Amino acid sequence: MQSIHVKQHKKILPLVIGLLASSHSYAVVEYDHDPIEEAPSNKRIAVAAGVSVPEGTDSVSEVRTYFRADKDGRWHYVPMRGDGDDYNGVIPAPDIHTSFVRYQLLSITEQRQLAKTQIFNIEIEKDEDALKRLERKEPRDVKIDVSELQDMEEAYQQFDQATTADKQNTARESGQPDSDSRVDVRSEHNPLTDTFVGFDDYVNLTYTGGAKAFGTAAGIVSTNTAATTIAPKVAGVTSVTASTGGSAWPWVLGGVAVAGGAAAAAGGGGGGNGGGGGNGGGNGGGGVTDFSGRTEGPNVCAAPGNAAFRWVVDLNQSGADITGLITFHDCPGGGRAEYSVTGTATTDPTADVLGTLGFTAGPLGGTAPGTQTFTVEPGNAPIPNFAP
Repeated sequence: MQSIHVKQHKKILPLVIGLLASSHSYAVVEYDHDPIEEAPSNKRIAVAAGVSVPEGTDSVSEVRTYFRADKDGRWHYVPMRGDGDDYNGVIPAPDIHTSFVRYQLLSITEQRQLAKTQIFNIEIEKDEDALKRLERKEPRDVKIDVSELQDMEEAYQQFDQATTADKQNTARESGQPDSDSRVDVRSEHNPLTDTFVGFDDYVNLTYTGGAKAFGTAAGIVSTNTAATTIAPKVAGVTSVTASTGGSAWPWVLGGVAVAGGAAAAAGGGGGGNGGGGGNGGGNGGGGVTDFSGRTEGPNVCAAPGNAAFRWVVDLNQSGADITGLITFHDCPGGGRAEYSVTGTATTDPTADVLGTLGFTAGPLGGTAPGTQTFTVEPGNAPIPNFAP
């Protein structure tokens, strides 16, 4: 089946940033990818990339496309099919309510080196005909008469048989959802709490974990929602940032950075566990504050009010667009509420994000509002406008 995308950037050369656990030398994974800028709703999105390593150093064993819609903080992935250094995958068709889809590529080498790209943003163009159908109102009073249907049954069956093949061929050629060609989507999340929203397609959703949870190991999938907290052992994780022009430079965070033949110290971000830890803060590009990262509150409940919640903030940011998850555990034993959040970053050190309740458990499920505004600040507790 042929899938489509509408508009692409020019080809890019990668800037490679290596996040390695030791001083071992690993092969530099290079991506040749045209980021997808726009795509229509109700059509599948084709993703293509060239993925390679220098000959004789290592080899690429698997490439995945991780993706999510704007109103969902969870990343799922589709396996990409390889032909030499060329890899192709298909993202399910976004529904009419989705404004943008984010995606990033992850490769796994034979030496278990992980290399992920930055996050790309696809603006979804609305299907005007579908919007009109949504706005169309039904008549107030309808009387149904089925007495003539029996005479039409045989004729309808003949018509349906004659047109089914044509419909399927049209769907395959246009990238439209097709029940005979389902999209193979994988999830590393806990199936009891997983959500998959923002898409309208025929999907086979398979849950993977343990040895195959490379998205969790690479920091794409949050350990807060993953099916297992034990990620597979990997040799290292590399972030590959796409840029126009330049060349590929390996940087080692937390070790020695080598750039242009000169060695320099490189520091890593803060940890994501424990009170106040996290990766957010700083400049997120274009002068806005960067809210991306994972931060957890202390696993204690010593004070009344909002401080009686144990909280987890797990945010992603592309430009000024903020998405992610905010989870509250009302303790002791009060339950859990999880919100998918979206917002816009500015130069201010705080941002207001709108949360949609996606999962609840225990007593908190009966009191948590369906939508909730939070004020977030890198490294600090989210401030909701409700108290327990």
